[in-house]
Amino acid sequence: SPGSGYLDQALEIVQVNQGNLPVLGGDNLYSAKTLEKGGDSAVGMVVAVAWDIEGNETGSDFPKRSQELWGTSSVNWRTITAYDATQALVKAIDDQAQPTREGVREKLSSGFSTPGAFKAVKFSDTGDYDGDIQLVEVVKIGDGYDFVPLKR
Repeated sequence: SPGSGYLDQALEIVQVNQGNLPVLGGDNLYSAKTLEKGGDSAVGMVVAVAWDIEGNETGSDFPKRSQELWGTSSVNWRTITAYDATQALVKAIDDQAQPTREGVREKLSSGFSTPGAFKAVKFSDTGDYDGDIQLVEVVKIGDGYDFVPLKR
């Protein structure tokens, strides 16, 4: 996946490809610009993201609460992961009498769990985030394009 500075170049490649070869990208391609500039050439492109609203359970009131709090029209994977990371840090710090960086790392890598925006935030024994990656696909809907969860 291209860094954010290379999005235009990546989209040029998508346009030149014209759907001839499968395209798989990372979260930097998960943007309105990809849908607008990629157009028909981007249809079928698969993007790996940390979170997609259509691919998650709807029981959480997080999207509504965040829209009211921040005045945004929608939430995205950046909103969710930032919220979850903040919740994890707050809990790891609160669980220590004398918080330290080392203590935070230890807390996050030892069976840690705290409620997140949609599900519990957990980390592996190595301290890596223990969450699912979702795959979304660019599809044409009416006169426009959108990312929809890839059917498994």
